[in-house]
Amino acid sequence: MGEARSSVVENQASQLDQLKQFTKVVADTGDFAAIKQYSPEDSTTNPTLIYNAVKKDEYKHLLEKAVIDNKDGSSDLELLVNKIIDHLLILFVLEILNIIPGRFC
Repeated sequence: MGEARSSVVENQASQLDQLKQFTKVVADTGDFAAIKQYSPEDSTTNPTLIYNAVKKDEYKHLLEKAVIDNKDGSSDLELLVNKIIDHLLILFVLEILNIIPGRFC
């Protein structure tokens, strides 16, 4: 079973390398591990992908940071939630920019 899995992974890597010769590979995800795994030249994401990623334990710290950074005593719950969401999206984008070669802030 291990040999078959290894063969599939090698084949996928080979196909990705072939594809990279003819086109620009772009990651469309909020999952940092997937971005690192496929080494794309660029990346894009959207709020739905970030929402799916932030539900994973490995990204919990980003949500916690967004909440802590935006505790301002505001009584307007809608404004507070919007600020937290905006900050969370920025934190994800900053992480992605640190992974993609040549893309940094």
